[in-house]
Amino acid sequence: MTEIRETTPESPDPASGEVVARIEGVRPCLHCSHDLHGQPIRKEKSLGLLISFCPECGQAASMAEHPRLGIWGRRLGILALICMILMAILFLFVTALSLSGMAIGLTDELGRSPRSALSAMNDDQWQIEPGWWRINAPEARATMWEAIDFGDSTFRSLALMFLVVCFIFGVIWSGILLGLRRRYLPLAGITIGVLAWLIVLALLLADGAFDLVGTLNTQRVMRRELFPRLSFMVISGLLIPLTVGLVFGRPILRWVVTVVLPPRSRLMLRLLWDIDGVKVSTRFD
Repeated sequence: MTEIRETTPESPDPASGEVVARIEGVRPCLHCSHDLHGQPIRKEKSLGLLISFCPECGQAASMAEHPRLGIWGRRLGILALICMILMAILFLFVTALSLSGMAIGLTDELGRSPRSALSAMNDDQWQIEPGWWRINAPEARATMWEAIDFGDSTFRSLALMFLVVCFIFGVIWSGILLGLRRRYLPLAGITIGVLAWLIVLALLLADGAFDLVGTLNTQRVMRRELFPRLSFMVISGLLIPLTVGLVFGRPILRWVVTVVLPPRSRLMLRLLWDIDGVKVSTRFD
């Protein structure tokens, strides 16, 4: 009688085969979800296939070669890169315009008391004659600066709301600027602040606030005398939460991704972890 024995094929040796490449990008193990990024791809001798092994569980992962896209693949990649750059530039101007709008609103609110003080000096008149201004300008400037009230309840309520908005902008920008190390992120905040202040100055020039020829009023005088420096102070204050959001925004984004996405899907955003040298979690907590 012939004895039949059941045999199983030997599993490939992870150390055998010539290393032909390494896995690039995100590729989770189908068994344990460990990211195989950087693992060697070997030409398995007995099967003649490209294969890689998970360093965590030892599961084999076959590699399939895909046809090249040719010249159109490169063109589509360049087009996608251009679109991403344009979107970043667009959001830069949106952020700067929002910051300048907040600064104008807060500075106008701070200018209410100086306008009233200037009007009181001018016999409660809102219209100011150029001759009166030339004579009383030094005293009027000092009176307006002394009348500024940073403790005004309306101003403080608006400022608190805008501080929260600026912090959210900073968190968003920390995700957009994933290519920058954390120590360079404050430079992005300074760039946004400078652009916002230049927008404020451009709006003042367009509004004719610096033209004191002819009949004046307290609004135009306040904007000419107080607005440039006061708006600079306000924008500098708004940059504080924006910079804090930039520097500490990535841990917040990682937490959001961890809460929203399942473990395997988090690997699509692994750069959010890699840029700070943090290991992405692919297991349920």
